[in-house]
Amino acid sequence: MLLRTITSTVLILAATATQAYDIRRISAVENPLILGTQGNADASRCVINDDASLIGFLSGATNLIVGDQNGKIDAFLDIGNGVTRLSRGGTGAESPMGAASLAVSADGQFVVFRLEFDVDVAISNDWDDIYRLNRNNGALLKVADSAQLAFGYEPQLAISDDGRFVAYTALDLGDNHVFRFDAQTTTTVQVDVDLGVAGQFGDAERIAMDATGNLIAFDSDEADLVASDSNGVRDVFVRDINAGTTTRVSKRSNGAQANDSSELSDLSDDGTYVLFSSLATNLDNTVPDVNGKRDLFRHNLGNGNTRRASLDENGAEFAYDTIDGGLSGDGQFVWLISYRNNNRPQLWRKNMATDAMLQVTSGNSAVSQVNVDLAGTNACFIDSKVAVDLSANDLNGRDDVYRATISPGQIVTIAREGEAATPIPAAVLADANIRLLGIDDAGDTTVVAARPPQLDSETFPNLAPSNNFHAYLIDTASNAVDSPCRNANGDHTNGSCDVAALSGDGRYVFFVSDGINIHPDSTVNRAELYRRDRQTGAVTFISRNTLGGVPDSGVDRLLSLAVSSNGNRVVFKSFATDLVSGDTNALSDLFLWDAVTGVRRISQHNNGTQANDLPYDRPYISGDGRYVVFAHEASNLVDGDSNGTVDLFLYDALLSTLERIAQPGVETTAVSRVLDFDRNGEWLGFFSAAVEYDGNDPGDSNLFRWQRSTGQVTPIATGLQAGEQFTQPVALLRDGTGVYFGIDTDPLPTIASIVLHRQFFASGAPQPILTIPTQADDVQRYKVESMFVADDLSAYVAYNWPLNVIDNNRLDDIGKLLSGYGVAEFGTATVDVPENAGTVNFSVFRREGQAYDASVYAVPANGTAINGSDFNAAPTGLFASWLDGTSGAFPSSFSIVDDSLTEPTETFTLILSNYSVVGPGAITTLTVHIIDNDGPLFLDGFE
Repeated sequence: MLLRTITSTVLILAATATQAYDIRRISAVENPLILGTQGNADASRCVINDDASLIGFLSGATNLIVGDQNGKIDAFLDIGNGVTRLSRGGTGAESPMGAASLAVSADGQFVVFRLEFDVDVAISNDWDDIYRLNRNNGALLKVADSAQLAFGYEPQLAISDDGRFVAYTALDLGDNHVFRFDAQTTTTVQVDVDLGVAGQFGDAERIAMDATGNLIAFDSDEADLVASDSNGVRDVFVRDINAGTTTRVSKRSNGAQANDSSELSDLSDDGTYVLFSSLATNLDNTVPDVNGKRDLFRHNLGNGNTRRASLDENGAEFAYDTIDGGLSGDGQFVWLISYRNNNRPQLWRKNMATDAMLQVTSGNSAVSQVNVDLAGTNACFIDSKVAVDLSANDLNGRDDVYRATISPGQIVTIAREGEAATPIPAAVLADANIRLLGIDDAGDTTVVAARPPQLDSETFPNLAPSNNFHAYLIDTASNAVDSPCRNANGDHTNGSCDVAALSGDGRYVFFVSDGINIHPDSTVNRAELYRRDRQTGAVTFISRNTLGGVPDSGVDRLLSLAVSSNGNRVVFKSFATDLVSGDTNALSDLFLWDAVTGVRRISQHNNGTQANDLPYDRPYISGDGRYVVFAHEASNLVDGDSNGTVDLFLYDALLSTLERIAQPGVETTAVSRVLDFDRNGEWLGFFSAAVEYDGNDPGDSNLFRWQRSTGQVTPIATGLQAGEQFTQPVALLRDGTGVYFGIDTDPLPTIASIVLHRQFFASGAPQPILTIPTQADDVQRYKVESMFVADDLSAYVAYNWPLNVIDNNRLDDIGKLLSGYGVAEFGTATVDVPENAGTVNFSVFRREGQAYDASVYAVPANGTAINGSDFNAAPTGLFASWLDGTSGAFPSSFSIVDDSLTEPTETFTLILSNYSVVGPGAITTLTVHIIDNDGPLFLDGFE
């Protein structure tokens, strides 16, 4: 019978068949209802209808409606008692495409939305299509088919009050143009009609429409839309469709053209006024424009007057930029987004009839967009995640949509919009991939980086205003989440927590933070490196300078750390010049910290010459801390480096020597980078596009392994068939006996065809362990982005396909691939059975692994109950087994003997023993209480 300590080489021979194993998600929000009704992703592009009863917006949140499975940005409508989703595919079903913009008719009956461009989705699935939805009957009308945009231009939409006319931008003959669609006649006309001057081209971007749909305003950098356009900058125009005329409005009241660029903001419903922003300094004929800032102007189409709106109550110009705005239906009220009196853009309203200014937002606000109702008394706006003071309990850490209402008495009321009527659970993060940073050797704890705040319940209140990536520790067994960046008292950092790594034994966590409450010496708000003992709580300040103080610059907050198994060594990158003496190269360097000897620089020549370029990627370290491998751009770390590209290097901490490695006899001529390094410091997996490796590169895969003891470079694995290609991710077994990698059975980008494999160096053919699903719903390419392998061969992966209906974000999440041995355990520690129960069924469970045929015995042990007289079970034990690729419950049974005697409760145990492949789980002893049923109630409470 195989023991769990047997080598991996023998285990592969014992397997009954190769299998694909299941993935168990481990990156889940601890409390799926922690956000309440607040969205778990940013809101954007709000629109408000004429009577302010409806607000439309875009959001990638998965918790605004039940059943949101596409993991995309959708168009929603806040209807006053919750939200409804507007965007859908051409069939009316949930769209695999995200929504890119929307517009709402005056009464909200008609909504127009456009779907995004997404190369991960087949073009048959509505790339750039525009639809009009009739909310009364659900009818969808296609406005435009594949209305692609010029690169870098925002998608734009506008709709007439009655919903008949839709204006949009789209690419045509190489330029971005404006079009108007008539839903009644299903005809489309071009709006930005030029004069046909040879050689004149340009792009239009922002658009607005009057209530009737006849007047359409837009901005464009084309120079022949009107005569005498010679300023060479973007201007704002209005097209009268019925009259067939185009008027330039970004001009001075006397008709002089602007001397700098202008951008459209809005067109009043009555078609009288156009609002635009401009950098021009010659548009105001009343107050000299000398602030050197972007200003907001209102142009009267009736009399040609252009008036600066971004002037204060006394007619003085603002000292800061005014970047955008919106108009009431009659143009009397101008809502401005301006930096006036603040370092963040705030929202203001100006009455153009009286020049009265009213500040709508203040404090932490950073308003990015506004849309105004007909009366000018209500507006929707988007404010940033830092605006936590606009409404109570704003804790989602995301951009939100708000409604501002101004009463006749000039009282401002702000309410958050775009929330579900009742809380909808969200177990996922909806707007950013979770990054897999590492694991401890056993795989008991996983290190990830994610956008806060909702992943960890404990730190949720502290991190609510932030959505910068934050490091977390996840208990693999329980999915419990913790923050690694704490001081010795257990207090969470009051600064950043960007990067973390665990020692192999899991005792120490290393992290980078600019918090000043981590350590008594953390007196400068600068990112530094710390080690925290997870057993004692003790915190060590690692990145000290040569005098023992705070260095003159910080540690890299993006580059992953490399930590030895016992946590006594760590490799990191720093910009400081005083961590070691003689650091004068003015570049970031790699450093090795040793718990005994301190900090030394390792990215330098053996003769002390400093690097003349930068580290390229993250470092890796062997388990004993002796060997460090890294990629570097410098050309002077070793003699004879003349290839001018990124090379791989090995630092020997015992000998304090550096050498260039994995060179195939001649210098390589393309970038190489490290993919993994085993804990024994023997095998290196790496990528290189260098042609010098071609003799060792079947399938042109660019994936290799290098053996330290021999210096040999070989393909990452063997067994590749004709037409196949090795693919990333690549991860080495911790003990260096094998490698995990992908094989693409169809390298052409036609279908998803990647299968993850495992190969033991001593045993031959690759073994498939996971087939990455194909995109049956055609939402996106499914992939495994990164991978680490634990001691028991379980693989921890970043994956992006849905495992179940609550895994609905279509982003990178972290899962455990059950490619390891797993553990055997009982489902409960005790069980009470009546004496007359006869046969009693129970189960032994295999959990957390599915690899190889496995077995265990549940061996009986007498207590007050005796085997053969009080119960019957095979003395050698009850056998439980699982085939390769399986886990879960294995049913078994024992019998109880009813002796018809009145007696107290008797007890015996079943103890798991003789484990084959699997290890012991949490509950390895089952205590059975036999409760007598023959007499009156006994003192112990049983009868």
